[in-house]
Amino acid sequence: MKVIADEVGLSMMTVSRVLSGNGVVAPATAQKIQKVAERLKYRPNRLVRAVKTGRSGLIGVVMPSGLGSFYGGVLSGIHDYFAGQDTSILLSQVHGDQGEGAIEDELKALHRLIEMRVDGIILRPANDEATPHYFEEILDRGMPLVVIDRYLPSFPCDFVGTDDVGGGEEAASRLLARGLKNLLLITAGDMVGTSRDRAMGFRNHLKSSGADVTLDSLACPSFSPNEDLILKHLRASGKPVDGIFAISDSLGLGCFRALRKLNRRIPEDVALVGFGAVGASDGYTFPFSTFDQHPEIIGKSSGELLDKRIANNGSRVLPKQTVRLQASFIDRGT
Repeated sequence: MKVIADEVGLSMMTVSRVLSGNGVVAPATAQKIQKVAERLKYRPNRLVRAVKTGRSGLIGVVMPSGLGSFYGGVLSGIHDYFAGQDTSILLSQVHGDQGEGAIEDELKALHRLIEMRVDGIILRPANDEATPHYFEEILDRGMPLVVIDRYLPSFPCDFVGTDDVGGGEEAASRLLARGLKNLLLITAGDMVGTSRDRAMGFRNHLKSSGADVTLDSLACPSFSPNEDLILKHLRASGKPVDGIFAISDSLGLGCFRALRKLNRRIPEDVALVGFGAVGASDGYTFPFSTFDQHPEIIGKSSGELLDKRIANNGSRVLPKQTVRLQASFIDRGT
């Protein structure tokens, strides 16, 4: 700015007003300053601006590594929301979906973002049971936080995700409509809220419908395909299963492969429904019916909520917002 001021013969204060957009300067003067700034390739220093204004123009996003189609879609939605604003996104990836290693990775990422003085954070938590103590530093700084996909019942913050209970209910309804009698529910256990809620919705609908069905269940240790475990369970099953709901598409893929090894046809012998529409945004789709969680909308909605918190300086006076989007059934004939 000093070089520009010397060249145009004006004070640094006048140059600063033009380049920051704050204050009134004669149009001819402003144009003169902007021409010199453009020729010298002037760029504002965000770090200096952050010290002066308390805003860095940065937001942090913490998600699992690999991203995949779901989290890639969420990230695209976040990017699209902030693209037209003077905001940049810092992405930190966490290795692992859950467990101690993922939690340790996540805490490191959060601390780095705090050190970068981001204006707010969008987080897919690795630990559903995180308490306020886990987010102590974020709370102390009054930093806006929006959580996506996995709801945190013990921590009051904005949340955007899927109506997982409703998705489980619809999966049960569609299998019952086929007149199926021996159903299998495949979950990733009760440690993760998304698995727990989809399973609860499925069981609730079967119970409330009063249908004469037999329900078997298998809790896998993770969201990965678990093909061998599923194959072993199907082989040991007392009654031939004729309908399966897998609470994620990756588990659905494990079912698909296991059923092929058993020479059981889909859907002639067994109906199969997954959840997540994995690969839909990439043009590659898993060969079974599923539910689209609309990740781009989740991303845009989380960006909007975070933006509101930032605009209100992270105020906790605003009521906590919870947004659950209805998943859309994708019928692939299975």
